Amino acid sequence: MLQKLAERGFDDLRVSHTTLFANLDPSGSRLVEIAGRAGITKQSMAAIADDLEGLGYIHRGPDPRDGRARLIWLTDRGRQAVARIDPIAQEIIKEYGQASGLPRVLRLSRDLAKVVADLELEPAQD
Repeated sequence: MLQKLAERGFDDLRVSHTTLFANLDPSGSRLVEIAGRAGITKQSMAAIADDLEGLGYIHRGPDPRDGRARLIWLTDRGRQAVARIDPIAQEIIKEYGQASGLPRVLRLSRDLAKVVADLELEPAQD
């Protein structure tokens, strides 16, 4: 995925950045909410957010509902990168499907999505 994003002009993204993208609401989210959804510490998510802000993918600003809080939103560059993820995923599925059989790859993709969903429902282990 990252290789294909790089080929499309987003060569500065890393795997860790996807945790923020995957857990950010289109209307903006608080850092603590994103970290909670991702299952990582606020400090780890803050480091990811700092990196993405420096790269121009997100920006932070006051929450219009609560002036004390700050929200994170995608910039135009961030929206452009995120908009390419699903088409690239479909491209990857097609490529693997040609090599291993599309039904098999689709089943694997569905099963992996179920595992992720199941993990999200389990309480965090200390």
